Amino acid sequence: MTFNGELRFFVNNPFGKGDVTGGIETELQTCVIGSRDNVDLPLYIKNSSYYKNLQKRTRNGEYSPKKLQELDRFLEENRDNTWENSYVYFKDRYLNNFAKSVIEHDLLSDKSNPQSGKRSDMEKFILHKNGEKYWRFPVSYFLKISLANYIGEDNSLNQPTKNTLKKLLDKFSNDNTSPEVISFYVVDDTENFADSLAKENCKRFLFTQLLTIYGNKKFRLDEEGEKVVVYHSPLTPSRQKRLNELIPDSLYRDLFISPCLSGWDKGEEKKRYMELCHLSLSRSYLNTIGKLKDVGIIKNNLIVLPNTSNTCLTNNGIHISIGSKLITAKVKYNNTKFYNIAEKHYSDLVIKIVEHFIPLLIQNYSASPYRIPFRDLHPEKILGFLPHELDFTHIRMLYRRWMKKCFNKRFGKRFYPFGPSWIDITIEKILNLKGDAVPDYRLIDYFVALLSTDNSPAFDGKLNNHIKLKEELHEMGVFDEILSFYTLFRGRSVNENGYNGFEGRFYSCFYDLREDTKHVANLQWLFIALAYKLILSGSLTHQEIPDDPFVESERRQLVFAAALGIPTVYIKKDTRNSLIRSIISHCKNTRISKRYPEYIRVEVKDYLNAAMNFITKEGEDLLEDLDIKDTIEDMADRLHGVKKSTYNKMIEPILENHKVKSPIDIDADLFNRDLESFYRNELRIKHIKDGFKALLDDISVKMNDSNRLSKYSEKISQFSQIYHTIKSSENKVIDETIDLDTLKQLISIMAIDFVSELEKDHRGEVCSIAI
Repeated sequence: MTFNGELRFFVNNPFGKGDVTGGIETELQTCVIGSRDNVDLPLYIKNSSYYKNLQKRTRNGEYSPKKLQELDRFLEENRDNTWENSYVYFKDRYLNNFAKSVIEHDLLSDKSNPQSGKRSDMEKFILHKNGEKYWRFPVSYFLKISLANYIGEDNSLNQPTKNTLKKLLDKFSNDNTSPEVISFYVVDDTENFADSLAKENCKRFLFTQLLTIYGNKKFRLDEEGEKVVVYHSPLTPSRQKRLNELIPDSLYRDLFISPCLSGWDKGEEKKRYMELCHLSLSRSYLNTIGKLKDVGIIKNNLIVLPNTSNTCLTNNGIHISIGSKLITAKVKYNNTKFYNIAEKHYSDLVIKIVEHFIPLLIQNYSASPYRIPFRDLHPEKILGFLPHELDFTHIRMLYRRWMKKCFNKRFGKRFYPFGPSWIDITIEKILNLKGDAVPDYRLIDYFVALLSTDNSPAFDGKLNNHIKLKEELHEMGVFDEILSFYTLFRGRSVNENGYNGFEGRFYSCFYDLREDTKHVANLQWLFIALAYKLILSGSLTHQEIPDDPFVESERRQLVFAAALGIPTVYIKKDTRNSLIRSIISHCKNTRISKRYPEYIRVEVKDYLNAAMNFITKEGEDLLEDLDIKDTIEDMADRLHGVKKSTYNKMIEPILENHKVKSPIDIDADLFNRDLESFYRNELRIKHIKDGFKALLDDISVKMNDSNRLSKYSEKISQFSQIYHTIKSSENKVIDETIDLDTLKQLISIMAIDFVSELEKDHRGEVCSIAI
């Protein structure tokens, strides 16, 4: 079946102003602060069968004492007393009846069937100490129970408001290790769509902080020597990576794979899925070695074998979903196979177009800085999943250019790590070889996109093409067919997700939670709208961007080059991708490559400027219609260095602290530790302030309508000083000195704000955010 621009499937202007709705899923980092004698993670390791057997076999002389010494050193040498992704435990008597009822329900083996009995692993969540019952949960579930406990004790809200507020409990999900907090309400704002989406994101983060402090205080974690902290941090913590090298993968999964208590009827079934996900990704990572040998990057058998347990599932990202009311309604109303095929045909083509513009957002708005020491520059370690995501030609080109960028050259010769770690460390120290600094390493360390095969294109517009590709990749040992499809930009269909739209899955971390969210939402919206304009005008079809692994890899190399900070890429002179030809026609500094005569050498910065020129020229009318000229100006300022990029804003405090000009001048381990501390402290505080500002902006409007507030609270007179309460609480929330009564009042204010949004009549099923 073929389609053209006149197809009546699309009427008017899809993804135009007034047509879009949106939501955000945020993956957050957690830690429990306390001594090794109090926090669950070190206690659980010491009480594990593995640790006890290791002690026994070391005493018997079966094992070298080195492994036990290294694990003990990990447990004892924690200068910050920070234990990322640890469980937290607290006394049962501090919970009220409603919170206990939520726990009892979530511990059912099938929540849709009250007679199903309890989960078989429920004893994992219960402790008995000094004759008293304790609950033991991951922090992701601790947040949900904090909200449940607040709902159960707050007398300021009336019952209808409480009933609506209970809907937020399932917004605190946890299939991966980290909490996944989903938009509390669908944003549908004709005038200020992106800013409204950004404000919801800011307020939700602030609310999460309030629930964290509430749980710390209400469940008296200080009595147990614990303190929970929740924050944005995109990369797996360095100490967790170190621990992964010291313990077997079964214990790693026991420690860090989520029990999936919230968000699914059959939690244990979902947990088994996540264990399969971990096993599959770990196996897939090992299988990259064969590809690196085939491509010639690994030239002999002297390699560093990657760990059989991969840590990539603890990388954290931000997913922004934007839907179209117009297309959703059209497909729902007609509900025929023809419209389902048409929806898939156009969605796949939009994805292929948008992928060309994703590099604009990397570094500039989204970043995950990382310092790689020379000793870790083994290709089998640093290339992550790239061998499964790029064609052989592009992986060779990318690796060669990356190594040229690294600071590993002395006496006119480039050095590479080649052997046991003690040799590599010795060479590193003697020659002062520094390695590299990468702007957005999460996109390298995680499996962000599956590459098509010759037989199974990922985005050719045909129904079920993803299923066929996953089956083929499963046979190759690259991916498991049971897992959901991994891609940078994912289409959302009416039949599967309840709405038509797209989810951007490539965002790592924002510095300014409101401004960065607003601008990337505007840009993602613009990219989609421009793609549909080009499609419906007949300018671009599937044939113009062929479904070929090489062509797919050719455009995606730009994403990974931007993430790695590589200055140049290579585009085939006679590329069959007409869109990339059109974009590079705007480039000013291209030339034929001397090394690769069949390719054009393109500077990444030049490509980004060319992409912006293409967008502003082809989408000139859209900039006016969508009213996003301020975002285009901001993008141009970041591209030209007038404004600092998110990457530079993140590393700047660390550079200033060490009085250097580049991350490469700081020891890699020290830089990465300092960055993790920055996320946990300074950036978290910055995001809390962003949340307070967004809350004040929204609440000041609602305060003018006391009747609007009185429907939610029977004690509305207590809220006459709402503005003052919010303003006076900011610093107390930041330093966590706020008293419990004021904290509950602040949570109540936010609860009313969220409930008022949830009850707006014009929202509904159009863009419900699906995980």
